[in-house]
Amino acid sequence: MSEENEIDLSRWEQVSTKKMLSYSLGFLISGSVGSASAIVFYYFEVEIGLPVALLGIAFIIFAIWNMFNDPLVGYLTDRPFKWTKKWGMRFPWILIGVIPMSILGFLLMLAPDVDPSNPWPVFWYFIIITCLSDMFFSIYTTHLNAGVTTHFRTDAERRRASAFFNIVGAVLGLLLGFIGPLIIVYGKKETFILAALISGVLIRFILVLLLIPGIRESEELKERFLRGYENTE
Repeated sequence: MSEENEIDLSRWEQVSTKKMLSYSLGFLISGSVGSASAIVFYYFEVEIGLPVALLGIAFIIFAIWNMFNDPLVGYLTDRPFKWTKKWGMRFPWILIGVIPMSILGFLLMLAPDVDPSNPWPVFWYFIIITCLSDMFFSIYTTHLNAGVTTHFRTDAERRRASAFFNIVGAVLGLLLGFIGPLIIVYGKKETFILAALISGVLIRFILVLLLIPGIRESEELKERFLRGYENTE
């Protein structure tokens, strides 16, 4: 075995299966957000009563916002802050992103019914909540994805971690996907709200607690980032 392979294997063994499983829950959370967003158009058109033309315009505004949101978030957050030395680079931003994102996703389902004579309050409610939610989602996913190369330093680690990410996302994602259909009754708005509360807030809160050990950064990782930033400067 070559010296390079021996180093690879040594570093691979330093990352525990528990940490990889914990980190993989982060991708389960981001995947669940994408699955939940698929029902938003139906919910606002049918259950809330927002005219489809206004809903289409709202989605266009959201898409334009999304074009600028991701690079802006990366530019503003990918640098040291006062808390970096104590809490790490990615860890605080992941939590700062996932908690408001989950709350805003639930608030989206609490939109009032449309007054046919004045649909604009719901129209602006939809735009504000979705854009804010997307901003926090970008903060979350930007640092979750970037953290993979930070926590898992070698090719062997990353291959193994990738397997965990895909397996956990597929199996648990399938199980979580059954929660909504079991609760939702079409034509009853309150069942959509209940499903969002259970899957989007309560279960996600448990997943975030289980995610923390995987995303927590060691002192070595904190120092490596700070040194790298100083060298770049």
